[in-house]
Amino acid sequence: GHPLREEEIAKWKEKAREVSERPNDIIVMDDVRGCTVDRVYAELTRWQPDILCIDYITLMSARNSYKQSWEKIMYLTQELKQVSRTLNIPIIGVAQANRSSFREGTSLDNIAGSISAVQDADLVFGLHSDEEMKNERRAELRLHKNRDGIVGNFNLYWKPDTMEFGPYEILRTWVDSKTENKTENADNRFN
Repeated sequence: GHPLREEEIAKWKEKAREVSERPNDIIVMDDVRGCTVDRVYAELTRWQPDILCIDYITLMSARNSYKQSWEKIMYLTQELKQVSRTLNIPIIGVAQANRSSFREGTSLDNIAGSISAVQDADLVFGLHSDEEMKNERRAELRLHKNRDGIVGNFNLYWKPDTMEFGPYEILRTWVDSKTENKTENADNRFN
């Protein structure tokens, strides 16, 4: 047998049935190493999600072989932008920052791989948190590029164990006004 009781098994089956019947819920596909733009297009057409996140583009495959990795990334970002426009589905491409970002954080100049990821994107975000900021449970969201609006940096309250973020000043002020266990109180505000 197995360690679950019958009522626990029934609950899991009911939850699985509920999830399977939800349209456009979160779909995670983690077997996509070597995934092509054509496969992305096919899956988007099949599932019709509201948004797609690719973590990360450099792991994808291109139809052609390229001598330089930047050429492949340029092809992929341009093709993914066309897919996004054709299907009217936003695509978030996750990229790493190179080593120079360790101290200063992300910038348009230190996104690893290829400048085409920056050039083809409508929005470019970066997250930064140094040791002092981590102690304060603070992260900085940097909006580096916004084709249709302003750019700037924004402080967020960060709950690292669940990767939840919230407005820093509101949560920090609330935390400071409460009891000794400030971190726990702020974390409870997320719920």
